[in-house]
Amino acid sequence: MTAKVEDTTMQFTAEERLRLYTVEQVIEMKLLPYTERTLRIACNQKRIPHTLINRKIRFRLADIHAAQEMCAISPATRGRRRAA
Repeated sequence: MTAKVEDTTMQFTAEERLRLYTVEQVIEMKLLPYTERTLRIACNQKRIPHTLINRKIRFRLADIHAAQEMCAISPATRGRRRAA
């Protein structure tokens, strides 16, 4: 018997799509598993989606959701070794 996989696309209201979060707010609310310094470095290296406004790092909910998905580990590939 196979289970039906739910659609995980996020539906945001207009207000939620316009809201921007600072690095401090993201860390304080524990939305991403990073320290403040690590999050800033990852943004500067363009490894995490973010928005720059007046050279300041800001996150939309879609950016946070995308970064959370990047941190996810698939159980099917966990523990497998890379080919040499």
